[in-house]
Amino acid sequence: MWDSSLAWLIAAVVLAGADLMFGTVYLLILGAAALITCGAAFIGFGLYAQILCFAVCGIVGCTLLSLFKRKLGGSHGKEQTAQSLQNMNDGNTVEVYEWDHKGSTDVFYRGAHWQAQPAEGEENSPGLWKIVGMNGNTLIIKKVKES
Repeated sequence: MWDSSLAWLIAAVVLAGADLMFGTVYLLILGAAALITCGAAFIGFGLYAQILCFAVCGIVGCTLLSLFKRKLGGSHGKEQTAQSLQNMNDGNTVEVYEWDHKGSTDVFYRGAHWQAQPAEGEENSPGLWKIVGMNGNTLIIKKVKES
């Protein structure tokens, strides 16, 4: 009776520790399932009942978490995440020193050199510019209004 409950308790601690290392809530749920199963083993449930208890608690907990995350994120959670990743540069600023004869410039942004073009209707002048979009690998920038 003590051997299997101690094994489930150790499994719960290991799973909770793994959750701290990897940052996924699912491992924490499995740790909670192992802790519940530890209680079942302490009460005297047999090995098959313990395994069934762990499986049911783990499946129910992970399913509930998945449903909660889906409801919390809305129906467009993945699309919003993809959209925010696509526009992750928008709003950041770059310094423009000079423009070439084609109307583009080379800017230093996020540790690398990028090609940039002005947004439609913008005049090519040196200074501080804000990223408003991308066209392939080229930044589309707009002059920051000085106050």
